[in-house]
Amino acid sequence: MAGEFKRLPGRGGALLGFSRLWLASDHLLLVESTGFSESYKRYYYRDIQSLTLRKTSTGLWWTVVWGALALASTALFEGLLPEASPTGWIMGGIFGLFLLGNLLMGPTCACHIRTAVQNEELAAWHRVRTSRKGITLLQRLAQVAQTDLPAEETAKRMADIWKELRFYNGRYHEVLGWLLLLDCPFMVYHLVSPTDHWLLHTINAIWLLAVIVFAVASVRSKASRDVSDGLHRFAWGVVLYLLVSVLVGIVLVVVLAVRTPDFFKRDVLSDPFSRWLNVYGLTVQIPLGIAGLVLVRRLRQNQTAIQSTPPDTVTPASAAT
Repeated sequence: MAGEFKRLPGRGGALLGFSRLWLASDHLLLVESTGFSESYKRYYYRDIQSLTLRKTSTGLWWTVVWGALALASTALFEGLLPEASPTGWIMGGIFGLFLLGNLLMGPTCACHIRTAVQNEELAAWHRVRTSRKGITLLQRLAQVAQTDLPAEETAKRMADIWKELRFYNGRYHEVLGWLLLLDCPFMVYHLVSPTDHWLLHTINAIWLLAVIVFAVASVRSKASRDVSDGLHRFAWGVVLYLLVSVLVGIVLVVVLAVRTPDFFKRDVLSDPFSRWLNVYGLTVQIPLGIAGLVLVRRLRQNQTAIQSTPPDTVTPASAAT
């Protein structure tokens, strides 16, 4: 299917699954997956009657949620546990990045496609910017398919539109994989020589910020339309690893700070819990980073074949096999 269909921007999530849109030579394919099964719906360009977009308030509510979490986490540590205020600022910064990502993606919307027999919501298009680009593309394809032209001219115009589609080359995922591997020498250094120095803290803070930015970009970017399921799981795996690491670190810091009043006056890196966190990080980051780079390499190899596949060779029935 990857060599015959072009994945479009957007990925719609629901309580029990998600949906994606794929572009073929003569129809739009909606794939709805629950993780255990998939269903397919086709909308042929010649049958499309209208495409509508309606703005929603979902994005605004997410802005409120992320903003409240950022402020609450910072204020909570500052007020109740001043000694651990850096932890509160780190948590606030993480929530602030999610807030920034939500703002950068723009307002949310609901997009519908209408044919003679159905009116379906395209859940994969839930951001205005992505939806408008997709609607413009489908309008062009529908116009060509519904115009009375010779078959050769129709195929030529479809091929021209197909060539204009850009392919995502995995750049965000590649940077994310390298960031995971580049941090490993620092963790080994912490294990061998646990020196608490401001420069190391600065490097760790910059690394964490970069990983969060590229992890969010890999998961949420509209460019992820060409990302394989393996790369998508890799990006979410990094996000899960970051969340677990931050939560475990916060819990340990709070517990140790309560039990040991002079905890923040000691050399934190020489503490046993810090060394165990480094071992845990090495165990996860090395295989995760290598897996991400391998998957990016496979993506680029596959796209060499995809870009050379003309749309008129697509066999729509193969999508269901």
